[in-house]
Amino acid sequence: MRAVILRLALMLNEGGIYIDISKRLRIPLRQTIPASARFIFAHEHNEIPSHFQVKTDPKVLQDHRKLIVQWCMMSCPNNQVIETMADSIEHDSSG
Repeated sequence: MRAVILRLALMLNEGGIYIDISKRLRIPLRQTIPASARFIFAHEHNEIPSHFQVKTDPKVLQDHRKLIVQWCMMSCPNNQVIETMADSIEHDSSG
């Protein structure tokens, strides 16, 4: 859990790219990420928690099978999604 908190804190304050070392990219990031992107997350076929109030493509939120995951995150500094994730962890751990 400490690694998750550190990763989110760094991403929130500095922005950047995090990809688990066990993952491989088949295409260079420059070819897949638009210059206008503010954040990119990998997803799996699970449900997005209802308390995550984030602005994103409505098609993603309508597909109840997708859940953002931590093994691939790319973000600008001070991203609202990262802040929501950090707040959620803080809330869950203080309960």
